[in-house]
Amino acid sequence: WNNVKLIGATGADYDLQVTASLYNFVDEDTCLTIDVLDNDSDPEATALSIDSFDTQVTLNAVVVGTVTEVTLDGKQQLKFTPNANMDAQVADGTTETLSFNYVLSDADGGTDSATVTFIVNGVTTPTLTTPLILDLDGDGIETTTLADGVQFDINGDGHIDQTAWVGSDDAFLVRDINGDGKINGAAELFGSATVLGNGEKAEDGFAALADLDSNSDGVINALDTMYDQLQTWQDQNQDGLVQDGELKFLKDIDVAELNLVATEGNDWDNGNLIGLNSSWSDSSDQQHELADVWLHYASGEDGSFVEFSADFTMPQTEEQIVFAEDLVAAEENTVHTANNSASAEQASTEYVAPVAETGMVDIGPSNDTVL
Repeated sequence: WNNVKLIGATGADYDLQVTASLYNFVDEDTCLTIDVLDNDSDPEATALSIDSFDTQVTLNAVVVGTVTEVTLDGKQQLKFTPNANMDAQVADGTTETLSFNYVLSDADGGTDSATVTFIVNGVTTPTLTTPLILDLDGDGIETTTLADGVQFDINGDGHIDQTAWVGSDDAFLVRDINGDGKINGAAELFGSATVLGNGEKAEDGFAALADLDSNSDGVINALDTMYDQLQTWQDQNQDGLVQDGELKFLKDIDVAELNLVATEGNDWDNGNLIGLNSSWSDSSDQQHELADVWLHYASGEDGSFVEFSADFTMPQTEEQIVFAEDLVAAEENTVHTANNSASAEQASTEYVAPVAETGMVDIGPSNDTVL
């Protein structure tokens, strides 16, 4: 936490606190809605409102995004949409500062202005690849971040990658094709690196699994020829290697049926997209989650391993404001001072392309006070 003090007209201190960093993904040309904590306040208890704000955000005289909304009533939010120029203007490994201004007022006619500053860190575009994951413990599909992941050939190109990983409570659906008791790479998972019977690579995990639906009934179960070869890999120690007891045949853990009919999803977990949702059934016909998850990885070919952030900060400004109701006092040389908040790191969100997600992110207080 970072403390911010606003000095009132009477000399009283108003202590505010700034939240820690949070993260989110957004694609270019996709609106990112950012929730701001509701602690904009007026010591005279009058309502605050946004009078105006800059609609364009520029860098090097190039428009890199637009601000479409800044609100205090109801939900405290701002909406920012980066465009394709953002990626072009913010090079990998560099940091750039963007900003826009807005004007705040209270019901008594007091006004103040502030600048929202975006500190954007240029990063390597993340890469995603899909394996099928089964929820084994009933609390949904869980994955790790890229940083907390493992070394594994997740894209099937023969190179070891740094990749986000399935959580220790859940499991990959796998097939030990060469029978060595190991899962050697993505070719033995079910995803976009799976080679189909026709020699082509699957579009996604469900397409890969459908290739084994020998009776074409839309499910994989004991009636299908390859059912007995399917296993789960629950990497309990999260090392990316198969240990004793981590590989289990479906029939041995009561995974009776896998549903091939999937619906599109847009849920994200630690930077990984849960993109296709379906279910698996046990012998009691209880339904459990089965999903195709686009895991975030850094290719072993180029060794890129990056993390992403764009920090939202509010620089300190100081304005002399005379409230309409205090004109008499003003004539007597009493001037009220509004000291806008100075915050260090307000919060952060990720700007990356070309991965798409629109999310709600609480980035901490805007901390503007009219005195």
